[in-house]
Amino acid sequence: MVKELYQKMCINFLLVNLLICPGFSNSDPSDDKQDFSQLIALIETQQEHPYKQLEYLEKYYRKVSQNHLDYGLRIASVYLDKSWLTGDSSKIAHGYHLRGTSFLRAGQTLNALEDFYNSLRISEEIADSLVMSNTYNNLGILYDKLGKSEEALGYFNKSLLISTKLKDLEGKASVLNNLSSHYNEAGQKEKALKVLLEAQNIWLENNDTLNIAFNLGNIGNFYLHNEDFAKAEEYLLEAKFIFEKNNDFYNLAYTYHNLGLLKYHQQLFEEAIDMFESGLDLARRQEGHLHVVALLLKKMSETFAEKKDYHNAYRYELEHGHARDSILNQEALEQITFYQSLYETENKEREINLLKKEQVINELQLDQKIIALQKVRLRATVLLFFFIISTLSGVIIVSRGRNKRLKALNAGKLQAQREQLKTIIKTQEQERIRFARDLHDGLGQMLTSLRMNLTHASNTRQRNMENTLHTSNQMIKEMHQEIRNISFNIMPQLLLQKGLLPAVYELTQKINFSENLCISVAEHEVTHRFDPETEIAIYRIIQELLTNIIKYSKARKVNLQFTQHVKELNIHIEDDGWGFNTMMLEKSKGSGWKNICSRARLINARLEYDSKAGRKNSTIIIDIPIKHSHENHVLETKAINSLPFTYRNNILIL
Repeated sequence: MVKELYQKMCINFLLVNLLICPGFSNSDPSDDKQDFSQLIALIETQQEHPYKQLEYLEKYYRKVSQNHLDYGLRIASVYLDKSWLTGDSSKIAHGYHLRGTSFLRAGQTLNALEDFYNSLRISEEIADSLVMSNTYNNLGILYDKLGKSEEALGYFNKSLLISTKLKDLEGKASVLNNLSSHYNEAGQKEKALKVLLEAQNIWLENNDTLNIAFNLGNIGNFYLHNEDFAKAEEYLLEAKFIFEKNNDFYNLAYTYHNLGLLKYHQQLFEEAIDMFESGLDLARRQEGHLHVVALLLKKMSETFAEKKDYHNAYRYELEHGHARDSILNQEALEQITFYQSLYETENKEREINLLKKEQVINELQLDQKIIALQKVRLRATVLLFFFIISTLSGVIIVSRGRNKRLKALNAGKLQAQREQLKTIIKTQEQERIRFARDLHDGLGQMLTSLRMNLTHASNTRQRNMENTLHTSNQMIKEMHQEIRNISFNIMPQLLLQKGLLPAVYELTQKINFSENLCISVAEHEVTHRFDPETEIAIYRIIQELLTNIIKYSKARKVNLQFTQHVKELNIHIEDDGWGFNTMMLEKSKGSGWKNICSRARLINARLEYDSKAGRKNSTIIIDIPIKHSHENHVLETKAINSLPFTYRNNILIL
């Protein structure tokens, strides 16, 4: 008990010295480090009140993280370790955020990125909006440093949205500061200044001295970037005063750098060198500020070069090279450490998973042995009983299932036969009606007119006889053409005599002449005729499909393509008309579609269609197994040449 009280007194004493006394940072940095070491050692020895430990650690972190980057990183790491002991996901996410921030300040971008993503993953899982907002903001800073402005802007906007929703004024002001730099680099000057002034008002309302100074420096940098040197100097000097008063050496070194840039651009090189030297002295006194040191050394070299003092310019350039090499070595070591930790973590996870699998297997084997021992006496009886029951049940189920399937199959076949018979009868009746109508309306009327003409001719005089005979001759020609049309509709003679392709061409030519439609036909490697049943079935399928296109699709163009393979004929029909609902088509009760399906089944053809209601362009593909005719194995050149179209590179030119 006495020991615990003593430890708490020591912690409170060190807290007073480090966090309250204003002049502690003016002492030797090694003394501060010794005090920090004592504090961390005392906290690590305490086992009780982990949340109180985390509270102390965060206070130390906020005080020392900028001026002592190495100790800030150590405190953040201790915080993260302690947070894991609490099991509090919010504290763990915050611990990753703090350590990632320390890595970012030290220029260790890979480690920072890993910690920020871990923080984001955990905070998003538990919906901790505050940690999410802070992590988004720092990810934006990281990506801005990497030159990825679009990604940075995305993270800044996410942070701004959350902080505004939470009414987190401090977080909102921090994001606005970062957005101003982004806007300024993008040339959006008015927008950059607007967000800077908005952030400054928030800091002034909260009386946050260090952030007021930080924002003043940003406003000074804005005016420096836009070459308003008078205003830039005013704001930078004010920021410098506040940083000096609060012993914030990290930001003070950056402020000296910016004041040196101001004098450099004004060509006041001596004053610029003084500013750079002041910043360099501060940066060198702190560990982990190699990036600031390298930056100041580079500007010193450039300034001496402008003065034509090439000796000092060369000296500082050498020092800058050494600093840059140290940074590169540090980053290389960081990358090696990063990948080594990934490798070790992966190995540990693999070993843990392997041990878990072995443990599960052993437990399962043990359970199986126990179960086997417990059931060995009952197994024979139970198995026999279940075997008899299962056999009887199986016989009954199989028998019933077989009967049901047979009934369903017979019913389906009977229904299909009925539907097919109805379709055939309906089609025949429709053909009879159409044939009778064609004879009555066409040939009947022509014969009546011819009879009247001949009767009239017998009663006319000689001079009118020639006109009457001429008219009668024309009627006879029309009757002949009508008979040919009726014959063509019943069964095209060209299909029987010359085969499928010439008949299809004749059909499309008639449609092209009579309808407002252009049908093109192409063939590839079609060198054989097919048996008559196949050719008639294919012809009727194409005839029915073209009829449907004319009636329903309002198409302007149709492309027919025949491609012969070794064992298959492929027919590709594509139109530019309106599509149809394929689900409705499969349920259609119309005779046209049933005729198509019946003829396709007759020749073992496979139909595929790609169409959609309300969308133009439909495609139908027909694949037919090839069965060559023995009578006409090869298309005769004479027969092809007698047709009113020509072959050019295997393309039918209509």
